[in-house]
Amino acid sequence: MKRWLLVLLVLTGGAAMASPGFRLLWDMETSSARIGLQHADGVTQWSEKGPKAFWPAWALKPAGAGLRVVVHYEPAPGHGESGMGDLRLRGPAPAAQAAYAQQLEQAGWTVAVSHFAAQLPQIPPRETRFCLVQAVRDGRRLMFRAVEGESGQDNLIWDFAAEMKPTIGAKPGLC
Repeated sequence: MKRWLLVLLVLTGGAAMASPGFRLLWDMETSSARIGLQHADGVTQWSEKGPKAFWPAWALKPAGAGLRVVVHYEPAPGHGESGMGDLRLRGPAPAAQAAYAQQLEQAGWTVAVSHFAAQLPQIPPRETRFCLVQAVRDGRRLMFRAVEGESGQDNLIWDFAAEMKPTIGAKPGLC
């Protein structure tokens, strides 16, 4: 009986590994997978999803923070190039926001900081603060978000933009 179970596990594991869907999920978690996104305007924008996706050297991560690349979107007609990564911050969100803003200013970026409070979709709902940094330099933009009291929700986004766009509902200033 134990042998049959072992044989069954080996066979189903082998079949799963050969499955294109499984390989895609595996690559998205361990390396990178190329995926085409079909937009409503009919344009296909290719992306690379996974921790080994492209991340430009100019997109500075916060000092002392860990960065895990999530996705890189390649440029397509009418759709710009961009990317996103998850951050592992060492300190609280307000301190990380202030330190990252200072780091970018020292590197020559034009920086704007803001914050906003929002209800989290939990039962019971509770309020938290989002600490934001937006920076531009030479047609490149960085957008940092740290969530106060919530680990694993912090991220960094880069794209090509000549100006900063205010976050709706955000108040200027540090958290």
